[in-house]
Amino acid sequence: MKSSELIAIIEADGWKLVRVKGSHHQFKKEGVNHLITISHPEKDVSRHQVADARRKSGLKF
Repeated sequence: MKSSELIAIIEADGWKLVRVKGSHHQFKKEGVNHLITISHPEKDVSRHQVADARRKSGLKF
């Protein structure tokens, strides 16, 4: 999965970009106490980042 695809999925669910440090983009959603960090741009996001985003967002993708 490309990082741009993963970012599009979580942004569609209401997650907003709150900070960027180097290649790490951090997203936050109102009412949720944690951040989702995605390395961008990445052609292939690691399965660990995808699993972490899935777990923290509660989405099924």
